[in-house]
Amino acid sequence: MTKEKDSELSEVSNDLSSIEAFEVIVKSALSTVPFFGSALIECINASERIQQRRLNSFFLDYLNDLAEKNEDKISIDYLNSSDFFDLTRNIFSYVVKTKEVMKHKALAIIYIEGVVKKVDVDNSAEIIFASFISEMSKLQILILLFVERNQKDLIKIETYEKFYELFVKFSNFKNVDKYEFKYLAGDLERKAILSFEHGLDDYNSKGDFIVDSGFVPSSVIITSFGKRFIKYIEFIRFDEFIS
Repeated sequence: MTKEKDSELSEVSNDLSSIEAFEVIVKSALSTVPFFGSALIECINASERIQQRRLNSFFLDYLNDLAEKNEDKISIDYLNSSDFFDLTRNIFSYVVKTKEVMKHKALAIIYIEGVVKKVDVDNSAEIIFASFISEMSKLQILILLFVERNQKDLIKIETYEKFYELFVKFSNFKNVDKYEFKYLAGDLERKAILSFEHGLDDYNSKGDFIVDSGFVPSSVIITSFGKRFIKYIEFIRFDEFIS
């Protein structure tokens, strides 16, 4: 192990000691608050157990199998590098934040690919994609899967109203708020996963404006960046994910 890595691990150990001391102070303060304080203390005590269960599931259900299949592609030198430490720390931080097993599987795929490619975390699309997995809600992932599997129907869609109606018809989700749908779909565009070309008309747009003869209605398309991301979630079956 390198001196650089030893130093970093020492810093992490010091950080953990500070966190443990802070927890003692917080628990002491909360113990003076009847009922609510004891409930919060139980949450703090349960937190470590829950995080450990999620990591165990991540290892046993997904990571071990992927690691074995790619063992001959993994560099021992990379496993002893600070880049490997940073990659592991980042991915594990996302794993413990979610109970969704589909996200755990996607994060395992990203993690092993990062190890095989010997990624530099500071210049890695894999870390960006892992953050997307962590941040995205189930509904947002479903919207992306819907676009990926219905691209022909979204050519020249022009309006959010048509986009929303097609999604509801495809997913059979009757109670999706149309403005929540707009926010989540718009966030996928802000992440550069989707493109709405020159923009979709809003729900209440009357369309009473003059356009030139060369005007082409906007489509909803998956960008090249989005296609790179989707390969990490392409194993998800739409019907299984909404069950």
